[in-house]
Amino acid sequence: MAAPSFKDYFDAGKAEALARRSGLAFDEGDISEFVVAGAAAMADHLTGYFADRVKATFLDGAIGDDLTDLADDHWNIQRREAVLASGSVSFTRTNANGAPLGSIPSGFVIATDKDADGNEIQYTTNSILNFPLSDLGPKSIIVNASIAGAGGNADIGKVTRMISTPFDSSFTITNTAKIVGGLDEETDEELRERVRALPTALRRGTLAALEYGALQVAGVAKATAVEELDLSLVPSGIVDVYVTDAAGNSNGTMTLAVTNELRNWRPAGSIVNVIGGAPQTVNVTVVLTARVGVDTSVLATNVALAITARINKLRINESLSQDIIKQAALNVDDNILSVLVTSPAVTVTPTNGNIIRAGTITVS
Repeated sequence: MAAPSFKDYFDAGKAEALARRSGLAFDEGDISEFVVAGAAAMADHLTGYFADRVKATFLDGAIGDDLTDLADDHWNIQRREAVLASGSVSFTRTNANGAPLGSIPSGFVIATDKDADGNEIQYTTNSILNFPLSDLGPKSIIVNASIAGAGGNADIGKVTRMISTPFDSSFTITNTAKIVGGLDEETDEELRERVRALPTALRRGTLAALEYGALQVAGVAKATAVEELDLSLVPSGIVDVYVTDAAGNSNGTMTLAVTNELRNWRPAGSIVNVIGGAPQTVNVTVVLTARVGVDTSVLATNVALAITARINKLRINESLSQDIIKQAALNVDDNILSVLVTSPAVTVTPTNGNIIRAGTITVS
């Protein structure tokens, strides 16, 4: 049953007034109509407010802070805050200054090269890195991004600048592996997915539970658990858990953290291997047929965004088919009559451990 509308309240107000004083007139613009309309507006606002409060008690209805409170209160699941990216950076020096004894302190600030707009990503070391006399390195140390979020992730070889001053001016730095794990604050959709996955993880030791456990590690956005099979296609007792951040990247820091966490989720005596996945970029080209009169430039932009969002929801080891692309496009607007996917021409199956991510999306 639908809640009363503004008109329902207005009509009820007029009826009540006429029942009390039958000689009243409710002409348009009359003061008596204003009074009833004001009361109806207040009632309509309260109805909307209470309907919204009831809606906020359901998982699919709550949004924002209401969803945060609901997940915490009902399921003891807290919304993940934005996460700092982390990874390893290597320090190397020459003997130009005699390679003196010294150390890189905790909190030492380094950064990527500045882009065309003058932006950079800064990182800080989280421990002390000691250099004995004449030790040229390279020596590696874990660093964390200065600001939480996906913007702290960096590709190999991007971290090359020292903001803090080292004890030896001959130092050079670089990251020989990707710096990953930076995540933005968990969205409502992602939080709902974690809540729905909770019942499958309660027994622990299952594949679903191992995936759920891996997702409890800061920076992990995707996890897939797979049982290894022997030559007779019988489960071998070994499980591989693949993990990545939202962009499909991983590094040793992430896999080690997941390995430690899954000790609390795997069955005793079982073997669980944690493997870092990697992104596998797929370019997509589609041709739309739309109804006459539709703004095709806007439509093409929205379709490209929708296809990108759908592809980026794929799990590790999950294939990308033409049907997935078509459906993502068709869901954008009822004015789309057909979608022809010209690339990829066939279903794309990722290399084991990889996760498919959207490359260039061309819509015409």
